[in-house]
Amino acid sequence: MAARDLSPPLARSGAFPWIVLERVGAGATAVVFRATHATRGQLAALKVATCVGPLRGEATLLARLPRRWGPALLDAGTLPDDAVGAARGASYIATEWAQGAALAPTELRGNRERAAAVVAHGVARGLAELHEAGVRHGDVKPANIILSGRD
Repeated sequence: MAARDLSPPLARSGAFPWIVLERVGAGATAVVFRATHATRGQLAALKVATCVGPLRGEATLLARLPRRWGPALLDAGTLPDDAVGAARGASYIATEWAQGAALAPTELRGNRERAAAVVAHGVARGLAELHEAGVRHGDVKPANIILSGRD
């Protein structure tokens, strides 16, 4: 199943707690949607696999890692049987929505060299901590670096 085949709504089941708001990105193994929890109203990044099994390991890692360098895991599972189209039976994870702008379309303001150094330092620190925990990110690119105003 190709990433471009997944479009909202993903599931019609009352058992599936996420309401898809919009598609925000796609990678080699998953499509990411901005979604909200049906009862709590919490905003989330809902990542839905486009092939079998790639998100189970990611969910396990997110659950055990400290939140400092990424959003917390909110939910993980398999889409219900009544999911629409290509998404039927796909695994998913929901993480906190990282409010901010992706590095790719963001212009660094002020002293551009200093701003670039601060961003590079933060990315390097985050990757070093992940590597110390035995985790390899596997998809480091500007679009996956969110400038949130925190550290």
